[in-house]
Amino acid sequence: MTQTADCDGSDGWYGGGNNAGCGSDPNSAWNDYYVTANTGSCTSTTTCSGTGSTNCDSNDVCNNKCEGTVFTSVPPMKDYYVVSNSNSCTSTTDSPATEDCATKASTDSDNSPVAYTIPGTVTDYSTCTLSGCTGTTYSDSCSATILTEYGASGSSFTSSAYECQNFESSYCSGDRYFRNEWACSGAPGACTDAADTQIGTNADGDLKDKECGDSLCDNAAGVYDSTKTSTEINCADNLDNDCDGLRDCSDSDCAGKSGQGGVLCCQTASNCVQDDCKTESCVANSCQYTNRNACDAAECTAGSYCNSAGGDCKNPDQDSSVCLNCVSDSTAGYTWSWGASKFEDAGKAYGPELFNSNNAGCTAGSGGTCFDSTGNTATHKTPLATGNCCGDDPNEFYKSDYYGSECVSSLNDCVWSTGDAQSSDSGNPGWWCYLGKWDECTKKADIGKHFGSVACAGAGTGWTLNPLPENQYGPNTCSDGLDNDADGLIDCNDSDCSGSITGTVKNQEQQPIASADVNLKKDLATINSTTTSQAGTYTLSSVSCGNYNLIASHADYAPQTKSNVNVLPAQQITIDFSLALGTSCETDCTFAADEIIHASCDGKGGCAFYDSIAKAACDNSKPGWARDYNETHYITCASGAPQPKVEIEASLSCESGTLVKVTRIVIYNGEPVKLVVATCG
Repeated sequence: MTQTADCDGSDGWYGGGNNAGCGSDPNSAWNDYYVTANTGSCTSTTTCSGTGSTNCDSNDVCNNKCEGTVFTSVPPMKDYYVVSNSNSCTSTTDSPATEDCATKASTDSDNSPVAYTIPGTVTDYSTCTLSGCTGTTYSDSCSATILTEYGASGSSFTSSAYECQNFESSYCSGDRYFRNEWACSGAPGACTDAADTQIGTNADGDLKDKECGDSLCDNAAGVYDSTKTSTEINCADNLDNDCDGLRDCSDSDCAGKSGQGGVLCCQTASNCVQDDCKTESCVANSCQYTNRNACDAAECTAGSYCNSAGGDCKNPDQDSSVCLNCVSDSTAGYTWSWGASKFEDAGKAYGPELFNSNNAGCTAGSGGTCFDSTGNTATHKTPLATGNCCGDDPNEFYKSDYYGSECVSSLNDCVWSTGDAQSSDSGNPGWWCYLGKWDECTKKADIGKHFGSVACAGAGTGWTLNPLPENQYGPNTCSDGLDNDADGLIDCNDSDCSGSITGTVKNQEQQPIASADVNLKKDLATINSTTTSQAGTYTLSSVSCGNYNLIASHADYAPQTKSNVNVLPAQQITIDFSLALGTSCETDCTFAADEIIHASCDGKGGCAFYDSIAKAACDNSKPGWARDYNETHYITCASGAPQPKVEIEASLSCESGTLVKVTRIVIYNGEPVKLVVATCG
């Protein structure tokens, strides 16, 4: 419906204005009307709520009425409000409330006339105001320890006096006896626990009062009714556990039991632990012991002695100290065949494992099955049948070897770390005994050794009677730097590792060349040589592995050199040659094509070497070069007889000083020499 533009009370609509919201009467309930945005009409909000009378304006306010001691809310209470979406009002009616303040029930904030520990206030209603019933208040109060407690009683009140000390009582806390002290305090007042006072009896000063469980043993500190025993069962706690006035070792109940500080309680020496190598006594109810001297035999059985001061009775075969200090050496004076003392009888000596031989086979842990110099299986030696050994008995030799200790019947025996003895010239792949000494073949550095009847072979073989050839210990045994077959030759120096070279020598028409020379050289030295067959084939056998130069030559052909020919261990390689025609030997033993002296030209084309030594020395040299003929002579290639070597010591000096000095390496007679050039000033 359309209203006036301002939607206020003058239009019959309370509230209103240009903003939505409830009106200014807080006790009214109505719809609020306001201008619809951008129109001349009104719209309304949800209903506002309130109580009180109104005539749809802001003048009427709800009220109450007081007459004497009677308080009444004014009836009828009309609350007018606008009917939603209309220009008329409607109202509600409140029921009147009437109350006589003189008869209204009193109130108590602590809700009880006996709430002595809770501060409280009583209100006694008696008068009326426009706001309701009012009256007089009475608060709980204190006088010394007396509490005046007020309580509501219908339309009146009551009061009583209470002694706060009535709350006091006695109690145990942490084994101590206390009384709690009560007082009256505060406004409003109340009974409060002000302080606690210790009032217990504690005659033995053990912090547990007689009233709290110490009544039976208040003369025995630390012992209580709950822990008292019939006898002194604990002799090391410094307590009189049975409350008989005697503590720990002083109580006869403790004789033979452990007391304070680990001592043994006693009444007599018989209560003490008896020891063959100690003297026992009972002093101040505690056992005391005096050590007998080492080697004392007073309380020991025959043949036994104290192994130390206060020690144990042992015979020489049971204890090293007794063996070394208490008995004589029965093996002294023997004439030994060995010069080194560690292989002889050690005389009086002792070790932790003796007579441990068991006639058993060698274990995998020690290197595997043992064998002897004939290849037959060998076991540990049988133990001696004389019992333990100190080395003091005749015909028993105490041996302290590298790896163990044992009593043996032969000085040539060796001893395992377990104490088992092993006969000479027997052992396993890891360890071998020979003439009283062990030697091992367990690591790379051992390979190649000989010891007794065995050799230490490669590839983990260990000691063996029959080593395999060098090249049969794996794919790299000819290049591992080891003497795997223990023959004194390593890798390519061992003929087991030699390879071979084969091939053909043909001309450029692929026709075989017969009687061609094939020379294998290392630097300038000829290592091996052969000639080709009618089919032009050749073979060089037993060639040590390594790098070489291979030369094929023939008087009718130019020679051909294959450089850096790598001969692999125990393998055959193929090297073929193809020679060109038109080359013949000259009188200076060279080929016209290369001016290099060739041993193959000997006796051809006028070539003649002095002898076979000169021919080998000058092969592959140039005419005029000097080569060693032997230790004392040299020869000029490729003619002439050997000449004596002359050692000339070079010297260079400048009287006026050297201005410039230059050093160069030059080739002289086919050899590198050092040339020093100096400029003198």
